[in-house]
Amino acid sequence: MELRKQTRASVQVFPAVPRSLLDRPNGLVESLLGTAWLAKAAGYKGLIITIDEFETENKHLTKAQKQKLMLTLRAIECYVSGQRNLPKVPLALYFGTVGDSMDEGDVYLNDLVEASGGSALELRFFQKEERLELANRIYRFYQEAYQLQRPYDPNVADRVHTLLDGRGYVESELLRQFIKWYMAFLDVLYGPPKEMA
Repeated sequence: MELRKQTRASVQVFPAVPRSLLDRPNGLVESLLGTAWLAKAAGYKGLIITIDEFETENKHLTKAQKQKLMLTLRAIECYVSGQRNLPKVPLALYFGTVGDSMDEGDVYLNDLVEASGGSALELRFFQKEERLELANRIYRFYQEAYQLQRPYDPNVADRVHTLLDGRGYVESELLRQFIKWYMAFLDVLYGPPKEMA
């Protein structure tokens, strides 16, 4: 009992991300690296972080919030370019964005990709047949995730196509909308099971 009190008294707990605004960007990077290291130590291959619709989030920020975001992206860039003496860990960051070259956030993302030696991947237009095949693949994941025994029903994906037809989506948006609506249809029809929700 005495040893437990001594040990507890000697442990200092620090927040994962510092409270000081100036230290937060670098603190966030260090926290991500630590989490990736823990994931690897726990037997995973590493940590993948995805941030979708980056341009939408960025568009609604105040000037002060944008400044904080840019400082955070700069801190990430400093790490991936080797400017900070921090260990290399299995960490991947994926940003989903429409790629507007006039958007300040996208400019920073391009710099980040270049500094990391990564690459920007462009989502090409999927024809209807390819979207239907994608729906089949999504359904297989859905079956596995929710232990669903029902066979794939291509009519569900067809209904999503009918819903989206004539809505005027541009090519880059159509696939994202298809995936969102298809998942929503699956949830309405099949689950997720109440015990998992």
